[in-house]
Amino acid sequence: EGRLLKREDNNLVNVKIPGFDSEVKLREVVGDDILIADVGLFKFQGGVLTRIYTEVDYLFEDFPIIFGCLDEDGNYVLSLDGFGLVRVSADGKHLESIRRENGLRDLKINGLYVDQFNSIWAATNNGISKVNSRLGIKYFSSGDGLYGSVEALKFFEEDIIIGTLDGVYSLKQRKIKSHMDLGKSNTKLEKFEDVK
Repeated sequence: EGRLLKREDNNLVNVKIPGFDSEVKLREVVGDDILIADVGLFKFQGGVLTRIYTEVDYLFEDFPIIFGCLDEDGNYVLSLDGFGLVRVSADGKHLESIRRENGLRDLKINGLYVDQFNSIWAATNNGISKVNSRLGIKYFSSGDGLYGSVEALKFFEEDIIIGTLDGVYSLKQRKIKSHMDLGKSNTKLEKFEDVK
């Protein structure tokens, strides 16, 4: 987990953010100037860190932000620990909550990505939830051949590379392929060698 730090007398020290009693944990840096922390969104401009107020700020005390990213429309997509997902506009308006009640399979989200079609890909302990606000939620799990808690997603060319606690998989054209043999000495990594 990242922390907000500053240089002081050639030492790095924690940044104390006014209005917060506890240490703030940095989760993501979006673009050049937006910081997503466990307690909210911040803008860093001209050497000054200011809070971006949203309609869902009240949630962050009980459900801290774990992951965050921007969608194709410039909205924030945030994974909240134990809550699910929220989408917030750039000006702080609450656009939607995605929770178990409306189809999210798991509230423990291990990774988050938004594709070029604005679909949210959430890596969870129970598989992958692909959320499209207009089309609903599609799941990929053991019934599709995907086993283990999904810990990472990486989009690479036309494939989605999936890292689970049980192994490595790829998803292409709605088909999951296991790559359990990656550890064998005669296995070629081909496409996977360029994934960072």
